[in-house]
Amino acid sequence: MKKLCLSLLIAMLAVASAYAQMTMVSLDSVSNGTVVSFDSTTSVGLTDNGGPEGRYLPGDYYVTVNSDCREYRFCLQISVLDISCRDTLYIYDGPDTNSAIRAKINNCTGHTEGQRIFVSASNNTGVLTVRFRAVEGSSGGNGFSLDAQCGIPCEKVVPVIDSLFYRVRDGVVYDSAFIRDVPKYDTVWNFTEDGDTVGIDHVDTNYFKGAHLCVGDSVIFHGHGE
Repeated sequence: MKKLCLSLLIAMLAVASAYAQMTMVSLDSVSNGTVVSFDSTTSVGLTDNGGPEGRYLPGDYYVTVNSDCREYRFCLQISVLDISCRDTLYIYDGPDTNSAIRAKINNCTGHTEGQRIFVSASNNTGVLTVRFRAVEGSSGGNGFSLDAQCGIPCEKVVPVIDSLFYRVRDGVVYDSAFIRDVPKYDTVWNFTEDGDTVGIDHVDTNYFKGAHLCVGDSVIFHGHGE
């Protein structure tokens, strides 16, 4: 029984220690223009100027988040999202608001809770800047909460058709061949002001991918993702 109580106490202390390392930053006049840092032993949460529980007020504030993610990539995950379409949460791909805009977020932009916005692969600074602009007279909302994290982004897979294909006749594969470039010639004509043709100006040569088949054949293509 003593061992069980000790284990529970250790677990509770570990949880308390983890929460003790959590830094909550509200985008307001106090934090405006500051830099917030975190690493693998700490975590950072960002909220609007209404805090985690309140509705936000008009204002225009930003903070820069710096991370030490090492082999991972730094990202911000949306945990709460309720921003009027007149107001916008901006995420910049760099150290200030002059950096490229990575995302514009409100209730009308299609972003969702749980979505992660990563530092781009071309961002050598490894930081993101978060700005929240709420205009006067906005209907407001519960605002936002972002969790700064280290993670691995999903890759964008491009479907590719392999060049080798198979010819099929009567349900049986009888041959194979390769997709090839087939030229397509487009003639560009010269015209008079009256619309009469006066001759060929030039011929454009374009290419498309083609598979040579006989009448009645079926074809099997293979593909993969890159």
